[in-house]
Amino acid sequence: MQGGFVASAFLSNGVTYEVSRVDRSAIYLEFLPLVNSNTVLLLDVPEMLRELRGLERRRGASGRDRVDHRPGSFDDLANAAAGALVLAARTPTSFACPVIVRAADIPPWLDGGPGVDPCVVGDGEPFMPNWSGE
Repeated sequence: MQGGFVASAFLSNGVTYEVSRVDRSAIYLEFLPLVNSNTVLLLDVPEMLRELRGLERRRGASGRDRVDHRPGSFDDLANAAAGALVLAARTPTSFACPVIVRAADIPPWLDGGPGVDPCVVGDGEPFMPNWSGE
């Protein structure tokens, strides 16, 4: 079984674990246009946003673009969020509203009322991934 210890730990708790067919760089590169086009909405989770901002895009030895965290940094939350959002964006749905939330939880800018700029997150800074490779 691919995934080893992690897969067996999930399975022992009744959760199916499936290894992604694409690596995290491919996920991040597919995720970037979803963020830039406001197709997806990121939760206000400061650690995840910090991880996303810390990602770097580099050209690998094979000439292929790689997106990864800096040495000594982490990207677990960023990778999980990006993977889930890319998968959701790829998956056709027949639901009119795939997520049900309480009316009180809907941000004002989503219901047309006054409120927060959707491009501004947690700390008030615009979310701009630094994946230019510079």
